[in-house]
Amino acid sequence: MQSAGSASSNQRLSYHPSAAGDARRFLTDLLAALRLASPGNLAADSSLVVHELVLNAVTHGEPDGEGGVGLSLRVDGRELVISVHDGGTDGTVAPLPSSTSREHGRGLAMVAALSSRWSVDRSAGTTVTAWLALER
Repeated sequence: MQSAGSASSNQRLSYHPSAAGDARRFLTDLLAALRLASPGNLAADSSLVVHELVLNAVTHGEPDGEGGVGLSLRVDGRELVISVHDGGTDGTVAPLPSSTSREHGRGLAMVAALSSRWSVDRSAGTTVTAWLALER
């Protein structure tokens, strides 16, 4: 890890729904170490984004080559970049249309709303990345 201007950290997570909580704790620790856990929306927004991305990976994806899920957190200039990688290659990774009757399917819509941008890379499994602006 480096200064808050540029820092990164990676974590291996189990392929289990409990990994979403592990990812939130890992993120909270990183933000605190970089002194980015200041009042405002960054901690809450990024916690929700990492939770949704990891939960989607273990719900809709497949374990990666190491049997789990990869998490990468990076501070790049004025953005926090969250990437989650799983071994899945099938299905559509896109927000579902809004619905009041559906119990699930709001996660990627929340990711889209809370991040400045997000993307999907299917070149080797599935990597979903979200960029969140740092509030300094």
